[in-house]
Amino acid sequence: MQNEYKTKDLYEAAALKTSACPYFGCEKLGRTFWFIFENNPFTQKTAGFYWNYKLSLDAKTLADTIRNLKEIIFSQNQKFENM
Repeated sequence: MQNEYKTKDLYEAAALKTSACPYFGCEKLGRTFWFIFENNPFTQKTAGFYWNYKLSLDAKTLADTIRNLKEIIFSQNQKFENM
């Protein structure tokens, strides 16, 4: 779907989510989890800032978001393993 921006990079996903980019969820394809965001100019700009080391975020909020995304991965991985 073209209105989706996907990344498998946990830290990029945390940066996007912390920056309030619209987050749709994640999906598991094979052994890889993909984080899905709305593909819009704000998400593209934020991702560009992240990859160019120009994104500034609150460290505590970013750490909390990383922890939250890891919990999502763990809970979804458990769900797939129990199927």
